[in-house]
Amino acid sequence: MRNFLIGFVSLCLFIAAGCGKGTPYYKDAQSQATPEPTITPKPYEGKEFMGPVEAELTKVPSSVKLSGDGYIKGKTARFYQSIDRENKDKKDKPSWTYDTNLLAVQRALTPAEVDTVVLQKCVEVPMGMFQQDIGVAKIGEKIPAFGWKCDVTVIDKTIPAVVGRKSFETEIKESERVREGAKEIKGSKPLVEIDNYLKGLPKK
Repeated sequence: MRNFLIGFVSLCLFIAAGCGKGTPYYKDAQSQATPEPTITPKPYEGKEFMGPVEAELTKVPSSVKLSGDGYIKGKTARFYQSIDRENKDKKDKPSWTYDTNLLAVQRALTPAEVDTVVLQKCVEVPMGMFQQDIGVAKIGEKIPAFGWKCDVTVIDKTIPAVVGRKSFETEIKESERVREGAKEIKGSKPLVEIDNYLKGLPKK
């Protein structure tokens, strides 16, 4: 029995010594693991429309040939400006931004494809005093409301001439629901109405 115990202890010591040598399994697995692929950022689609190209495309021609609400010819580039109350009185001239998410009409992917330009300029403006609707039949005081006035200009670059103009404003209800304690009502831009207008224009 004694000899058996001595042999068993010796075997355990031998195994323990062997396990202590070499690289642990988990480290070996880490070294063989496939590294995660590096994600390459997607390039900005509107890069070709920046700089001098933007300045040229957003130039409003002196010729005006209004045809109803306007029309869309070929592929379109839309540029927009958003001037909020904080930036309204700044002397710096606001720049235009090329809209890469234009869904209402067929978007031009390069400046050479552009036949029609849509300029969308939105300015945040006061819209009067409106009643607070705090909910559960709880009516609060009247507070100032601010919304957006957006002027849309459609330009046929092949003539070139302005062929369409239309203005849109934020719609604020007489009793606007707000959180309790709110000091003002702030409406969103009428973007859905603008997109519907562009979708409804005749295509040439």
